[in-house]
Amino acid sequence: GVKFEIDGETYTLRGTITIISAGNLSAQLHGGYKASNAALRKCRFLMAVDDDMQTKFSEQDFQLQTINTYNSNCRDLGGVLHYHVVTTYGIVRNSILNTMRFFHVATGLPIHVMHGHLEGSLHLVKEMLKDLVYMKKLFSVKQLNDRIKSFAYGHVNTK
Repeated sequence: GVKFEIDGETYTLRGTITIISAGNLSAQLHGGYKASNAALRKCRFLMAVDDDMQTKFSEQDFQLQTINTYNSNCRDLGGVLHYHVVTTYGIVRNSILNTMRFFHVATGLPIHVMHGHLEGSLHLVKEMLKDLVYMKKLFSVKQLNDRIKSFAYGHVNTK
C-alpha cells in the first residue's frame, strides 16, 4: 500500500484496479491484442466473426471470451499454435495487467461506449426504424424528423 501521514498519524491506503476505461485502440493494446481488428474473431468480448456480427445482435448468439479462454490462448502463444492464436483471436501477448491480484483484461476492459452505440445498438435501432417506416408504414420519415426537432431535450442540448 501507499503510506500517508495526516496530522502526525500514518495511514496506509490499499487499492486495486477494477476496470480501465479507454478508447478501443488503447484497450486493445492494454489487453495484449492486436491494435487493429485484423483477426478472424473481431471482438475481444465475443468469439464473433465479421459475418455474424452483421446479422446477430444478442449476446446469447455468441460464445463469450472468458478469463479461462484468454489465459488458454496466451499459453498457446508460446508453442506451435502461436500463429493460430494471433490470426484467429488477435492476442499477441499476455497483458502485464493480468499479474494484478483482482484484475484481468478479459473482464476489466469495457467496451468504449460510443463504439458500442455506433457499431452495435445504433445499427439495430436503424434497422428497426426502417422496418417501421418502410415495411409497416406506421409513420413517415417526415413525421420522425418533426418529432426529433420538437423533442424537449432540455437546456443543455438547445441552441
